This record gives sequence, C-alpha cells and structure tokens, in this order.
Amino acid sequence: MDHLALQVTNETELFDFWQQAVDQGWQVEMYRDRTWFKSIYLRDPSDNRLELATTSPGFTIDEPLASLGEKLTLPQWLEPKRSEIEIALSKQK
Repeated sequence: MDHLALQVTNETELFDFWQQAVDQGWQVEMYRDRTWFKSIYLRDPSDNRLELATTSPGFTIDEPLASLGEKLTLPQWLEPKRSEIEIALSKQK
C-alpha cells in the first residue's frame, strides 16, 4: 500500500490539517492541485503515508456525469504523455 487517502470538506480544512501536522512534527511531503481535487501528502509518526484530499471541484468539472469514465481524461500536465499512457493502458487489457 502506498498511502491511505482521507476526504476533507474544503481547502480551508485541508490547510488546517497541514498546520496541525506541522505543529505536531509530522513530515509534510507535498501539496498537489490535481485539477479535480486538491491534496496534501504527509507521514504520521509511524511513517504511514496519508493523503488528505478535497472533494471539490470534482470529476464532473470537465465531463458530464452521464458519460463519466467513457473516455480517458487526463490532467493538463499529463496531456503531453497521452500517446505513451494510451499505449501502456492498451497493453494491460
């Protein structure tokens, strides 16, 4: 298992947890804007990797719920690797 992901209500709550982790001496690894949600990664005192992620804006910001998952949608930073990703996915079938 790489990490355990937990949901937070919004970005304010996300950064409140960030500050609590810093105050308690936890290792804060990174913040990521994943387009569909924002998240922070940290390690607890037992070295478990945790991700805290918002639920918004959500996966329907760029495709309708009725057709969600019918095509490969990539975040902007991965679009340059689309061909490579599609080839790798086709080999997994």
